[in-house]
Amino acid sequence: ERPPAFELRLNTKGGKQVVVEFTISPRREHDRIVAVVGVGRDVTRRRQLEQQLQQSRRLESIGQLAGG
Repeated sequence: ERPPAFELRLNTKGGKQVVVEFTISPRREHDRIVAVVGVGRDVTRRRQLEQQLQQSRRLESIGQLAGG
């Protein structure tokens, strides 16, 4: 089972905004949570590419509608 993930927009020291995806997983011993492990991953570029792809698909749809 994949741990739940969430995203935050964070500012770097240089003032640049980045999108970070975090996952947090409990570590258990004898059915008790003894620790929590968190991982943050910079997904800024992936989100930018996804937005570009969506925009491209929208423009393609508009072109097809306009072209008949």
